[in-house]
Amino acid sequence: AAGPLATLVLALIGLGAAQTFGVGINLEASRNIADIFLAIFATINVAILLLNLIPVWPLDGGRIMHGLLRQIVSTPLADKATYLLGQVGGLGLIAVGLYSRTMLWAIGFVAWYLSREHYRHGQEQPVTLSS
Repeated sequence: AAGPLATLVLALIGLGAAQTFGVGINLEASRNIADIFLAIFATINVAILLLNLIPVWPLDGGRIMHGLLRQIVSTPLADKATYLLGQVGGLGLIAVGLYSRTMLWAIGFVAWYLSREHYRHGQEQPVTLSS
C-alpha cells in the first residue's frame, strides 16, 4: 500500500504548505498562481487518496481488503469476496458516475472489468486491459 501512503504524504505536504501560506483549500481566497497551485495540489491528492482506498479490486483498497480477508478466511473465499465487492463496487461507481455526470462511471467500468477478469483467470496479479 505504498501508493496510498505516498498520496497521503503529498496531500499532507500540500495542505500544510497551503495552511502555512494562509490559503487552505479555498480557491476564492487565492490571490496568486502559487496559492491556486497549492490548493489544487492538495485537493487532487486527497481525492486520489480517497478514490484509491475504495475497496474495489484492482485499487489499493481492494488489495488491502483481499490481504485482510486472507488472514480471516481461505484464499479462494477471499478471492470470491474480493471479486463480488469489486463487481458491486464497480457497478456502484458506474451508477454514481452516470447520476452525477462525472467520469466515475469510467473508473467503475474499469474496476468492474478488471475484477471480473482477475477472478476469471484466477491470477494473483491484476490483468491489464490488453488481456
